[in-house]
Amino acid sequence: MDNEALVAVFRLDSECRRLERALAELPAAGAALRREGNAARERRAARDSELADLDQGIRRLEREIVEIEDRRRREENKLRDLSTVEHVAAKQREIDALAARIESLELRVLEKIESQEILQRETELRRSTEGDADAARERELGELERDTALQRHALERTRLDRERALAGLEPTLARRYKRAFGKHGHGCVAALRDGSCGGCGEALPPQDALDLRHKGRVLDCQGCGRLILWVES
Repeated sequence: MDNEALVAVFRLDSECRRLERALAELPAAGAALRREGNAARERRAARDSELADLDQGIRRLEREIVEIEDRRRREENKLRDLSTVEHVAAKQREIDALAARIESLELRVLEKIESQEILQRETELRRSTEGDADAARERELGELERDTALQRHALERTRLDRERALAGLEPTLARRYKRAFGKHGHGCVAALRDGSCGGCGEALPPQDALDLRHKGRVLDCQGCGRLILWVES
């Protein structure tokens, strides 16, 4: 029967196709995990940067407050040397403006300190869960790498088995297979499905379908060019 050796090739082609699809999906899964890890690190870096900016802002405001307080004290000392009511009133307005500026800066310091404390609490709360998520991603990446190695090994083994099975095809069938493989790759052989090509769905004449099933013939699909054979399910 024509199809006995080809059935073995068909099954090995199907396994090659399955393994190649699995291997094609693994890099995308790994890339997604790495993107998640990078995004988590960027979020942590952004929080750290925001905390640093708040700390710098607080220190800058505190220095400005100290400078203005020194200036206010100097201006207050000058009051004793002023001789007219107008000059005293003008100097007092200047001192009051400095005091108002100090009060405004102190409010800003308090606001920044509150924001800093909120962000620090949020960072501490997230640290544990983010650490667990990082560890889980690393484990999953390790599993993906191991799975990739196993799948590659399985694919190489299957390809070798396929080469041995191809050597068992009689020359004419081997040439037909090679022609179909050039067009469809590992999907070049299709099983008969409900009287139709399992690759493209083209319906076969009833007698051809019977010959496939009962005589072990291998036909060329008129729709897609695949080889069609009967495969026991």
